[in-house]
Amino acid sequence: MKQVQSYIAALMLVCGVYSASAQQILEGDATISNVKIGKVEDRMFVSMDIIPSGRWNVKSDRAVILTPMIENNDSSVLLPQVRILGRNQYLRHLRNISKDDLGNQIYQAAKTQTIHYEVSLLYDDWMDNSVLILNEDFCGCTQTLLSSNKSLLERYVKPVFNPVFAYVVPKAESVKSRSESGQAYITFHVSKTYIDDTYLNNREELQKILNTIAIARRDKDITITGMQLKGYASPEGKYQDNERIAKGRTEALANYIRKLTEVTEYSITTSYEAENWKGLKEFIRRSDLSEKDDLLAIIDSPKFADNPDGREWKIKSTYPDTYRWLLTNCYPFLRRTDYRVEYTVRPFNLEEAKKLIGSQPQKLSLQEMYNVAQTYEPGSESYNEVFETAVRMFPADETANLNAANSALQRGDTLLAKKYLAKAGESGEAILARGILAMMEGDTNAATALMLKAQGMGIEEATSNLEQIQAILK
Repeated sequence: MKQVQSYIAALMLVCGVYSASAQQILEGDATISNVKIGKVEDRMFVSMDIIPSGRWNVKSDRAVILTPMIENNDSSVLLPQVRILGRNQYLRHLRNISKDDLGNQIYQAAKTQTIHYEVSLLYDDWMDNSVLILNEDFCGCTQTLLSSNKSLLERYVKPVFNPVFAYVVPKAESVKSRSESGQAYITFHVSKTYIDDTYLNNREELQKILNTIAIARRDKDITITGMQLKGYASPEGKYQDNERIAKGRTEALANYIRKLTEVTEYSITTSYEAENWKGLKEFIRRSDLSEKDDLLAIIDSPKFADNPDGREWKIKSTYPDTYRWLLTNCYPFLRRTDYRVEYTVRPFNLEEAKKLIGSQPQKLSLQEMYNVAQTYEPGSESYNEVFETAVRMFPADETANLNAANSALQRGDTLLAKKYLAKAGESGEAILARGILAMMEGDTNAATALMLKAQGMGIEEATSNLEQIQAILK
């Protein structure tokens, strides 16, 4: 009995234990209260209190037989009975105790008040999501059934993992610095560094840069703080000439922009790369040229580390046909200018942020987006959309990836969550999220280890998740 009592006490500490409120039985003559049903390790435990409204209303030759039963669809099991006997019935029982009485609780009605019932049995899978039923039988002196009734006492629902997440509030940005970047392919006359905006496609390429500046200037939420230009020349010819061309053409573009936009409130800074070997290497790597590996080996050879002219001559002399093909199909695209317009964005209140999240999210900080998310029901479509937008705007940010991973896990998308968690860092909250992912994928050992690690890092949510995991494993 002590062992059963210890298990019943344990029921109060684990998930999957259900306790019903008091309900009347025996046509109102008694009450069932403190009903508990739950699984501990490999056993199902049931307990309850049976309390008469006064004295047991059982005549001398009558009996009340209460039979608890666990039932689920076509499967069921009868539990030991509680028999409350009138005086004559009880005396007959004492004179004729049989093996059928073993395990049952038998009482004399006149000498009994509250009956505490406890029982355990081996757990079977069909008991998942089962119900506890009480059969009430009223019998006469010859055990003749006079009437019967059936009551639903409680339902047992198998414990399921209901993860507790730890979202992280992003740090506030003291200054929201942003930038818009692009590439312009401006064509110059051979060996010249001045800009002819009527030459070939130059007008369209120049307009891309000017439009970026104009859009930023018209936006009252934005203040331009600077502009960066970096020019590249292609590798053909002498390095010294290419260096002059790259530098001169970049400066020419900067002066062109200064003149047309009348820049006064910010500066334009320039840099250059004399020969765009990196761009050539990427083009060759993506190509299907038969000499691809040999060309890449020449470009990467330490022999030419300080001799770019020798590298260019080696390619030209060894593969003359391929070199001519590259001059036409690749080199024009190596001559480009990368531009970046840098600006700051003013802070927004919550209502402003809610309007911008769907139209101009690039203006918002992670914290402003997080605040918007808090106005929606956790797990709702709008709630999830905010975190997806945040990670799209800040793809390398650990907090953005962690919160997006939590959002994905909350809606059951483990594949997307795994992608985000790869960039979520090693914080306690990220460890917790990886533990939740492991649990959702069925790896309880990994989930437990990760939760313990997160708990050791001070993450309170880990304790609740661990309790759930331990209850499921019991």
